[in-house]
Amino acid sequence: MAPRSLAAIALLLTLAACGTTAEAGPTGPVGSELALPFDVYRLGHADESRIKQAQSLLVLRCMRSRGLEISLPDSVTAPGPLDLSPNMRRYGVLDDATALRYGYHFPKTADEAASSREIQNWSSKLTDQQRAALYTEDGKPGCADQADTDIAKDVPDGDGDFLTSQDFDSLDESAKNADVVRAKASWQECMASAGFHYADPKAAISDPQWDLDSATVPRVEVDTARADVRCKESSRLVSVWHDVEVSQQHQVIEREAAQFERLETDKRTRLANADRILAG
Repeated sequence: MAPRSLAAIALLLTLAACGTTAEAGPTGPVGSELALPFDVYRLGHADESRIKQAQSLLVLRCMRSRGLEISLPDSVTAPGPLDLSPNMRRYGVLDDATALRYGYHFPKTADEAASSREIQNWSSKLTDQQRAALYTEDGKPGCADQADTDIAKDVPDGDGDFLTSQDFDSLDESAKNADVVRAKASWQECMASAGFHYADPKAAISDPQWDLDSATVPRVEVDTARADVRCKESSRLVSVWHDVEVSQQHQVIEREAAQFERLETDKRTRLANADRILAG
């Protein structure tokens, strides 16, 4: 599938955040207590579901207006781990049970795994005519792209980029805090004593020997992830880092109050547009 196709279909359907077919059990999410001030400016799972329903309806109408019928894969309606706990992997793997079962792989619910397979199967069966109508080609907006534009009516361009940029900056800047640096050094020493040599948790989870797209989780990955969790606990890295980020994000919101107020307005506008579309 072309990269553009993947980008557009993500506007319509709920896709899992990371590529692994490992399926999560019914247990609750870990890290749900790691809320951050920026979170309130993002769409929650229920809000995203409303928007995706509206987008799907727009796509169907648009395709019919072009003389084409198309069926769309079902969206995942039950929230997955990342939906329930958006920050669950912000600081890496957080609990031993997850590390034991998945290593550094990202767990999917059975619904998410099935939906990913369904989307790939659906996309592979699109005709050339359907694909050309769905996605932008030669400057002509496709139905999927037009649906996103309609949802974003009256929302200024670039606001989403602002929040994304601030979010990355928040993680990077908080990592430089003296307390966080000390906690990471303690984590590093703990890992080294267990035979694992990494500069920080990001280096551990990004180790190129891990194939995080594979359904198989090797024992060495599990052992490393479990040591990672133990060292996070002994160093108090996660709690220290989270506390610093909370403080820094509050400062950013206060400093950029007008921009964040506009983000809140934009969020309400998108939801109002979705509700209007769904109401017919």
